[in-house]
Amino acid sequence: MTQKRITKQQMKEDHFVTAVFRAREWAEVNLNTILIAAGALIVVAVAIWFFIGQSSRKERESYDLLGRAEVEMRNNQAQIAVIDFQKVIDDFGGTLAAKLAALKLANLYFATNDYEKAEKAFRKYADDYAIDEISRLSALEGIAASQSALGKYQDAARQYLEVARKDTTSVTYEGNLFSAVSSAIKANDQAAAREAFGYLQRRGVASEKFRTAKILMIEKGFLTYDKGEYN
Repeated sequence: MTQKRITKQQMKEDHFVTAVFRAREWAEVNLNTILIAAGALIVVAVAIWFFIGQSSRKERESYDLLGRAEVEMRNNQAQIAVIDFQKVIDDFGGTLAAKLAALKLANLYFATNDYEKAEKAFRKYADDYAIDEISRLSALEGIAASQSALGKYQDAARQYLEVARKDTTSVTYEGNLFSAVSSAIKANDQAAAREAFGYLQRRGVASEKFRTAKILMIEKGFLTYDKGEYN
């Protein structure tokens, strides 16, 4: 009997069929593992979808409440605005809206002459909520202004000096130095007054703030006048 020769095509088909059966066999043996893995992937996908949805909803709600507080503030409903700003901070901590609310709350306290709460709120923002370095320095200026309004002139002078040292390019640099001189004079803190005045002097003697600070320093006795020059 003549033996039938197997073609290359038949060999390929045999390999394919064998592979299919092996794959089927493996799937049947490992069915539970496959189902568990698939189920885990579905759970992860659902969890991610839920997290994204929740985050978006939380962010939207935080901005809605922040916007409402801002409207209340503009409408001179300060007490209600304070409550809503604080609610944004408490309920949506970690969000950008909460950070913005923290700074707006501090500014609102200051605007309504509640300087003790303003000082605490500005400090809280600077320590925990600062969005960037510029807003943090602004909060430090708020601390100094609150301290000055409370009559804590030595603390205010030191705070103004700290801010000035940190940012010599700010548009408020000269203003901070002048406020430091003024507060230090009121606190009878000659060292702080001289330090702040020295920075102003290096900034430029043509400055109006420098000339005014010079007069205040002379009147206080921290500088002397001699033949048109201050020593």
